[in-house]
Amino acid sequence: MAKMSWVVLEDPAFGVPQCPPGRSGVAWLRGSVARFSEGAVHARRRACPGRDLAHRLAAAAVRR
Repeated sequence: MAKMSWVVLEDPAFGVPQCPPGRSGVAWLRGSVARFSEGAVHARRRACPGRDLAHRLAAAAVRR
C-alpha cells in the first residue's frame, strides 16, 4: 500500500490544481500556502517560513 502512494505522488496526472489567490478563508489558504502548489511556487512558499523561523531564532539568541 505505501508503495502505491509514492506512485501516485510521482504521477503528473495527480498534480495539485492551480488555485487563484483569495482574500480569506479556504480560498486564501489554497492560494497562499505551499501544500496547495507545485514547482517553483511550492519551493518559494516552502522557503518563506524557514527564513522567518531562522530570523526569529537568530533574534532570540541575540536577546539572551
